[in-house]
Amino acid sequence: MVGDVKQSIYRFRHANPDLFINKFNTLSSQDVNGMVINLNQNFRSRKEVLDAVNGIFEKVMSEKVGGVNYNGSQTLKYGLKAYDNNIDLNCNYNMKYLSYFDDEEDLLKEFSTPEIEATIIAQDIKRRAGKQQVYDKDDKALRLSKYSDYAILISSKEHFELYKKIFEYNGIPLQIHKDESFATNDEVFAINNILKVIYSFIDFDFRKEHFNLSLIGMLRSFVFDVSDYEISKLFIDKKNIMKVLKEEFKPIYDNLAYIAYNLKSMSLSQMIDEVFKRFNVYQRMMSLNDVSSVEIRLNYFKSIMSNFEALNYSIKDVINYFNMLIEKDS
Repeated sequence: MVGDVKQSIYRFRHANPDLFINKFNTLSSQDVNGMVINLNQNFRSRKEVLDAVNGIFEKVMSEKVGGVNYNGSQTLKYGLKAYDNNIDLNCNYNMKYLSYFDDEEDLLKEFSTPEIEATIIAQDIKRRAGKQQVYDKDDKALRLSKYSDYAILISSKEHFELYKKIFEYNGIPLQIHKDESFATNDEVFAINNILKVIYSFIDFDFRKEHFNLSLIGMLRSFVFDVSDYEISKLFIDKKNIMKVLKEEFKPIYDNLAYIAYNLKSMSLSQMIDEVFKRFNVYQRMMSLNDVSSVEIRLNYFKSIMSNFEALNYSIKDVINYFNMLIEKDS
C-alpha cells in the first residue's frame, strides 16, 4: 500500500484516510509480516519552501487533527540538492504572505473578497514573470520565469471562472485544471438515491427527511426512467406515498423491500450486488452517453464497498459519505 495521509485529508480523488491510517499504525506498532518505509524526501521544492511547510504543519497537524503527528518521519526532507548551486541572488525563496486589510473599506465595498484575492495574485505573478529566475530541471540551469511556471491552488471550484476573467483582464494566460466530480455524476447520484430509499424502509426518521426527494430522483434516473406524470401520482396522497408506491410500482417496491429487510444479513458488497442485479443497472446504463466511462464509475462505486466493510460502515454511513462528497462538489 502506498499513500500519504497528509494529502488524503484534502480528499483528493475522494480518499478515505482511515484506511491508510489503520494500515500504517498496524505495521508500525505490531510484529506483522510487513514494514513501513517512509518516502519523505522531496525532490520538487527548494529547502526554503519545505522549511516553511514543515514549520506550519508541525504546529497545526496532530493525530487528532489530520490523523498523523507531523514530526520526525512525517516531515518533508530536502532532496533536490541541485538547487544549492542554482540560486538567483536577487530572489527571496522564503514563503511570502500576500494580504489585504479589512480597514480598506472602499476596496471591500467595490469588490468581493474573491475578486480582491484573484487580483492580488495576478499582480504578484506579473511582477515576477520574466524577471525572476527559476531552476529548469530539464536544462539543469537557471532561466527567466514564464507564466507557465506559476500554479495557483484554491480550495473551491466556485471561483475558477472569476480567476480566469481577472487574469485575462491582466493579460495573463490561465489554464484551469479541475478534478472530474465522481459523486455528482448522474449514475452515482442515482445509486445513492436508491440506497436512501432502501434505508427509508427501516428508519422512519430518515424517511421523513429524505424519502420524498430521493424517491423522485431514483425514479427519474436512467435505472427506472419513470415519467414525471407517473411520479406525480405517488404524491396525490402525501401521507400514503409508500402504500401508493407498492400499488403502482409493485416490482420496484418488492425489490427495494427485499433488500431493506435483509440488510442485517448482508455485507455492503452483497447489498450493492443485489441493487445492481435486481434493477438491471448494467443493462440500463446502455442508454447513457459514454457508456465505458459510466461503467468505470459504477464498478468503482461497487469496489469501494469492500473498503467501507473494512471500516465497519453501515448503509447509513455510506449514504452520509456520498452526501458529504456531493455537497462538497456542488
